Amino acid sequence: MRRLIIVGNGFDLHHGMKTNYIDYRDYLLSHGRQDIVGCFEYGDEDDLDKSFLWSRMEEILGMVNYESAYRYLRPVAEEKPDSSNHDFKNEVEKMTRFWPDIKMELPKWIRHIQYTEKDASLDFLMEEDTIFLSFNYTNTLEILYGIDKARITYIHGDASVSDELVLGHRNDSYYPEWDDEDLNCDIRLREAGLIMEKHRKNTIKRIEDILQNNQKFFSCIEELEEVYVIGLSYNDIDRMYLEKIHSIKKGLRWFFNWHTKWDFQRIDSYAKSIGINEYNKINIANGIV
Repeated sequence: MRRLIIVGNGFDLHHGMKTNYIDYRDYLLSHGRQDIVGCFEYGDEDDLDKSFLWSRMEEILGMVNYESAYRYLRPVAEEKPDSSNHDFKNEVEKMTRFWPDIKMELPKWIRHIQYTEKDASLDFLMEEDTIFLSFNYTNTLEILYGIDKARITYIHGDASVSDELVLGHRNDSYYPEWDDEDLNCDIRLREAGLIMEKHRKNTIKRIEDILQNNQKFFSCIEELEEVYVIGLSYNDIDRMYLEKIHSIKKGLRWFFNWHTKWDFQRIDSYAKSIGINEYNKINIANGIV
């Protein structure tokens, strides 16, 4: 093996597939799951940019819109001091009850996605001495490019063989900043914070465990010469995987694909944060590889 190709959702989007989380929202609405959408968008009823909200779905799992929750809960606590704890608790749980269902419906949506056609200009990357690390739940590499499943590591799960998909955030330490006066004067506000903190912990992406469970893949890194990164958003959620690869073999040649001007600029700080000082920027959409 000489080459590793890491693919993220941008790889599927490059092929014209509807794999954005806003497409997941459309799927949920078209399959009668307005309840999930309503819970996820709780507190954002007036936000017209649903695409932006849903593009941050995994990040928001660790936040549960705390600012909106605080704006709502404090007036309720002040105006209805005698309202029952049961009613108040139900209102708080509306902000978190979407999680089990949103995870259950996810693999159904993935299997519903229509595949398009391969990009023939990428054929040269698909040589026999190449292995793949996919952050996607889809089987684009297999279906469009005929890649053997044995050469692909689906680090977050493969929806074609399992409903157990990795979904979550990397918010390790956040706790809602209810002030001391509120915590002392109204037990309902304290309970609200504890409910949302429990949700934050339940939805965290435990990357350390994922790394441990994929030791077979990481044992192959020493044999590689180069790494292509295509379709990642260059955020902090999944950076630990690339850090692991770099820590195993620091002499790899890295190629980072960019799609937007933001990507092009972000690559510099992203690579530096991993410890990669020498790398190339490519753009598969414009044939710059």
